Amino acid sequence: MASALSRVADATGVAVQLAALVGREPLTDGVLHTVAVGDGGAALPVVMRIVAATPKSGHDFFLLNVARARSQAIITTGRILREEPDLDFSLDSTRVGAGSLGRALALYRLSQVGAEPPVVLVLTSGRDPAILGHPGLEGAVQPLVYTTTEGGRRLASEATARGIEVAATESPDVRGAIGELRRRGLGRISVEAGPSTALDLYSPPVLIDELLLSQFEGGPVPEAVRGRPFLDRERLTASFVLVAECAVDEPSGRWRFARYRRAAGSVGTAC
Repeated sequence: MASALSRVADATGVAVQLAALVGREPLTDGVLHTVAVGDGGAALPVVMRIVAATPKSGHDFFLLNVARARSQAIITTGRILREEPDLDFSLDSTRVGAGSLGRALALYRLSQVGAEPPVVLVLTSGRDPAILGHPGLEGAVQPLVYTTTEGGRRLASEATARGIEVAATESPDVRGAIGELRRRGLGRISVEAGPSTALDLYSPPVLIDELLLSQFEGGPVPEAVRGRPFLDRERLTASFVLVAECAVDEPSGRWRFARYRRAAGSVGTAC
């Protein structure tokens, strides 16, 4: 697997050490979180929002799409769909699939997961039916909306018209979303959600099995880029072990990339 990812890296100009970073240990079933953080001028790193001023990184883009390629399901939120109108989860999208990266990742996915397109679960209150028209829910994905009972009623007509499945429950949250996916037999899950949603998964019992952390070290990020704080170092190292890391200089500045695995003995649950 590492050699397959190295070939992807070689073909696309991405640093080969990133292929080693994600290929050092076998990928297994579990919950993977991918997140990019920067210096917001506070004690804790902040999650970076995707806006025009966000520092760009081809290496972060590579890692994000490796995570998507290895996942049977991807969890996102209605808020992210509203804030990122161009978000696309498909490996055959114009940005990814037009070149060698998309082709290589598609072959990698076929070898690791199979031909079935990923389920994209959208965690939402259901108050905004317009999100069902987001282009990220089209193409080579299987959209699934996870919402409240009332939200399910609001979205039913639009979802039926678009062929989108809705799963409704009284109190939907990200832990329940993971449980819903696992009940469907989906064991490899990638979380692409903001800290207000994802950080709950780091509280006991910890549900994150693996973390791909991209950190911009090129200076403080603009105010418009700053999201909520991420984990502090103490909390991170209490539950996770660093598998590998590397630093890369890019046109936007210096970035550090790290892969963490949940430590043996750290409390988790099958949900």
